[in-house]
Amino acid sequence: MDLEKLWNDGYIPLIDGLILSNGEIKLFDIAVYPEINISFMGDGELSRYLEEDPDDVTEYDIYGTNIIDDKTLKFGAGGFGSDGFLACFSDGKIEWLFFSSTINPVCKACYVNPYFIFSTDNEFNFKMSLLSDKIILISN
Repeated sequence: MDLEKLWNDGYIPLIDGLILSNGEIKLFDIAVYPEINISFMGDGELSRYLEEDPDDVTEYDIYGTNIIDDKTLKFGAGGFGSDGFLACFSDGKIEWLFFSSTINPVCKACYVNPYFIFSTDNEFNFKMSLLSDKIILISN
């Protein structure tokens, strides 16, 4: 199963990281207590994760949409309430999905070249570039 099919079926993978439409994953660990710590954990492959545990997915709720040029950002929460996601679409197809089980729902998102900037409902502000293996906390 691929990312596009999961999304269209109403699910997203429970994988902390950036998942590209081709199945590549950049794994991240984001600890929010007692302080924010963001670590790049390595690379992975979506098909491998889903083969090992095909039920490791969650439903999602879209809190908002932001259209930027030819891209559409959708953001919101997974099914647990403590998780959040940001997804980017082009021509109606998902290009990538960022998911974290620890950041709370994403309630705002925008693009300021080359960064995707997003805020969570607990007032954490992050910036992420697809050109690097870093997600940066801007403020909290």
